[in-house]
Amino acid sequence: FTTGSIKNYKTFRAQIIEYQNKAKRKLTFEDINQELYNAFIVFLNSKNYSPNSIGKHIARMKKILRSAKEEGLYKGNEHEQKYFKVLEQDTEEVYLTKQELDALAALDLSKESESHLEIYRDVFLIGCYIAQRISDYKSIRPEHITKTAKGIRILKLIQKKTGEMVMIPISKDLNRLLNKYED
Repeated sequence: FTTGSIKNYKTFRAQIIEYQNKAKRKLTFEDINQELYNAFIVFLNSKNYSPNSIGKHIARMKKILRSAKEEGLYKGNEHEQKYFKVLEQDTEEVYLTKQELDALAALDLSKESESHLEIYRDVFLIGCYIAQRISDYKSIRPEHITKTAKGIRILKLIQKKTGEMVMIPISKDLNRLLNKYED
């Protein structure tokens, strides 16, 4: 498991423990049923979680139940029932346009009282220019910068979450920031 996956399961565990404390009962595999499913969703809703966040918790519960079944710890099949669904809601994608990124890049934050903001802005822009997760772009090093056989500068990263290698062409905007901070 990746560090991020472990963190997500620890978060799920904390929610289950909190639910058990609120319900004043310790859950076992025998407790897995539609009533528990509904009660857990009500509990997560009471915390103002979005349907997608709730869905992620249900997905983790289903994965744990599948693994427990494979290991012979859980005999039921409630997690396979139609009602035991992972909630999902379409979200509106939020993004910045090229013009908005250019305006952000053009902001003069060189005053001493704002110099820390300049670094934050630049790190944010690097993330936008390479379109990778923060866990991937926060660890960029000079050795990740290379050239293709045709001489095109690229950023070569192995994504932490997927383990996939990605090669990102270095745009002029990204190149400007890499030069500013000496790669």
